[in-house]
Amino acid sequence: MLLLPHPKIERTDSGLYVIRLSNVPVINDRDWNQAIDAAAPQTPQCSLIRKIGHLYSPCRSGVSQVTLSILGFDREFESQEAQRHIHKLKLPAANPRQIFAIAEQNPTLHRMLGQEHMALLSFKTFKYKRSLCVPDLWFGGNDREAGSHLFYNGWNKRCWFVVVGNVR
Repeated sequence: MLLLPHPKIERTDSGLYVIRLSNVPVINDRDWNQAIDAAAPQTPQCSLIRKIGHLYSPCRSGVSQVTLSILGFDREFESQEAQRHIHKLKLPAANPRQIFAIAEQNPTLHRMLGQEHMALLSFKTFKYKRSLCVPDLWFGGNDREAGSHLFYNGWNKRCWFVVVGNVR
């Protein structure tokens, strides 16, 4: 397990908060629903997130050690604003499998950051019934649940988006 002993939240020049994670082990070719169960055991069997694994097929096999940056604001924000920041950083958005790996390795991440609830968002979006959706993973109390929300929803300061790479 890659538990963060003392996660360090830093503020970037662009006003984002960042938590850097190095060497996060991502099991690339794990069955989609097994990955969900390992990361977010309270996810209902009927949840839409369980039906979209074919959209996030592994691009390699085995385990990869990935550097991820968790980014957030201290205010409400829109998905488009997060995407603009991702574009400026020139780093790819993390895929849901990478977000699942964070939660699997750090099941109490929200508590380590002093938050009662928090969400990790993947801006590797998908379409469902003509609506653009964002995969996410929520932490709260002792629970972790994977799901999805509409792209055009607003997000609050408990919602963090994840990119691949090290944000400076």
